[in-house]
Amino acid sequence: LLFAMLLTGIRGQLIGLIAGLVFYLSIVLIKKPKWMGGAIAFGIPTTFFAIINWNTLYRILSENVPNFSAYTLTTIKTGMSTTQRLEQIGLVLELFFKHPIVGIGTGGFAYYTSWGYPHNIILEILSENGLIGLMVFLGFLFAIGFNALKILHHINHLNETHRNIGLVILTVAITLFTGRQFSYGLDGNKEIGRASCRERV
Repeated sequence: LLFAMLLTGIRGQLIGLIAGLVFYLSIVLIKKPKWMGGAIAFGIPTTFFAIINWNTLYRILSENVPNFSAYTLTTIKTGMSTTQRLEQIGLVLELFFKHPIVGIGTGGFAYYTSWGYPHNIILEILSENGLIGLMVFLGFLFAIGFNALKILHHINHLNETHRNIGLVILTVAITLFTGRQFSYGLDGNKEIGRASCRERV
């Protein structure tokens, strides 16, 4: 799955997927110390080898893996995607300071700018729904996070099936939420804005 995402060159979703997998593996390895020892024994020398041979590895990867050049530091810093997002962040701040309390209204970012959305759902809420909307959304996230911590706290007391289901749900939630900080508008997030998606259909 990671390799397939890498091939697409979509960095935001790849970051989200990595964040979800890091969370999942962290929980699994904490519960299984023997696996953690093996992961460390394998990971440290592999990372060391990759750093030492990076120039050779980069040349091989860029020649054989489609879109690998999208992951260079130069592309990330000055590429079109980064330039566009920086412009969108500036527009979000400009619109937010005009109406900081209630925002410019749902769908306002697309209406007042040449962009459909700012590629970050928190920034989109901030500009369109202001501080009130952001506080409601953060409350929503807090409720999810609070229940997630309860699941993690009691995870050893759950049977194996429920434990696995809980971990998968939390992993998917972290993956999707992280990815949505780099791409998609709020109404394009069916996991969060299902009602507004239904209205558009």
